[in-house]
Amino acid sequence: MARDPLAPAVRDSRSQLTYSQCNAMANDLARHLTDRGVGAESLVALALRGRRSWWWPCSRC
Repeated sequence: MARDPLAPAVRDSRSQLTYSQCNAMANDLARHLTDRGVGAESLVALALRGRRSWWWPCSRC
């Protein structure tokens, strides 16, 4: 990401996410879990639907 945060990181036939967007999503998820008491050594299971619209942005979880 340090080289080009706007480069595509994930692509499908209809859309793409940049490294910067993926990083923001990871940070949102980390905040969401931390707010609910999940610690650094906690195991967490995630169930995500196949379409991005179900989990983007995570701050709406």
